[in-house]
Amino acid sequence: MEEKKRMVRRSADERIAELDKKIAYHHKSIQTLEKKKKAILNGAKKPAYSSLVTELTESGYTPEQIRSACEKLAQSEPKTRSTKKQ
Repeated sequence: MEEKKRMVRRSADERIAELDKKIAYHHKSIQTLEKKKKAILNGAKKPAYSSLVTELTESGYTPEQIRSACEKLAQSEPKTRSTKKQ
């Protein structure tokens, strides 16, 4: 006949220690998520292009002047990102 293995029961202290370890892990995860949330809420907001154009138009620039200034700026600045492999 085969011998049956007996189940060894863990003590209450061992089970509590395991649960405390899991709780600490989840607290750490929650803190990381809260930091990310604060970074999103407090991050620098970029102005919308429509509001930028509105401000420039109100200051006296014509749409043609705005477009030509943007074109000159785009031509003068080198691109920093490349999609092609070098």
